[in-house]
Amino acid sequence: MNRSYRAAIWIMAIVGTGIATVFVFNTPAPLGFSTVAAGVVTFFHFLAESPDGPQGQANKDARLRAAIASAIVVQYLVMVGLVAYFTNGADKLPPITETMIGSFTAIVGIVVAFYFGSSAYIEGKKSDQGNDAPEVSKSGTGTQ
Repeated sequence: MNRSYRAAIWIMAIVGTGIATVFVFNTPAPLGFSTVAAGVVTFFHFLAESPDGPQGQANKDARLRAAIASAIVVQYLVMVGLVAYFTNGADKLPPITETMIGSFTAIVGIVVAFYFGSSAYIEGKKSDQGNDAPEVSKSGTGTQ
C-alpha cells in the first residue's frame, strides 16, 4: 500500500474515532483531539524521509515546507468539515467558532502562499544558478 494512502487512512480513522466518541460520551471534546491529531499525523507523514528521494539539506527543507503546508491545510479541512456538518440545527455558529474559522482561513491562505512562493523562488534560483555557470573552454579556463 502506498504511503499516501496509509496516511489518509490514519487521518480518516482518527476523525472517525473522534466522531464516534462524541456520540458515546456526549461531549465534543474528542473532536478537538481528532482535529489536532489529523494535523500532527499529516505533518510527520510529509516530514518523514521518502525511501526513494535524495538525501540532502535541500530535500529536508522541501519536506519541511510541504509538511507545514499540508498539516495546516488538512487541519483546516477537518475543522471546517466538522463545524459545517456537526452544528446543532440551523442555529447560527457561536461567535468563537466564527472567529476561529475566519482566522484560520487567513492563516491557511498565508501558509499556502508562502509554500508556493518559496517553492517557486527556490526553483527560480536553481535555474538561475544553472544558467550563470561559467562555460569551460577546451583549454580548461572558464569564460563568462
